[in-house]
Amino acid sequence: MTLVVLICVANVYLQRPVLESFLFSLALAMGLTPQLLPAIAMITLLLPCTPLAPVLGFQPLPIEFLLVLAAIVGLYIFSAENVKRIFYQHVQS
Repeated sequence: MTLVVLICVANVYLQRPVLESFLFSLALAMGLTPQLLPAIAMITLLLPCTPLAPVLGFQPLPIEFLLVLAAIVGLYIFSAENVKRIFYQHVQS
């Protein structure tokens, strides 16, 4: 949401039409979000381990949670790759 507002304000400041500026900023933010997800996830996991954590009231996640999370992500990647492989085998035949 912040990205949409910043881009829209910058475009309006440059005297571009408001509706076009809003639609452009919304499309750009929607396109960038999937690309930024790994960075967002990494910052979210690392922020509680920084010196800023006590100020914000964050506590590090237990190692068990991180291990379960890694296992779930690994299972998801393994499953997705197998489903893609099976799908493309059926499509090619």
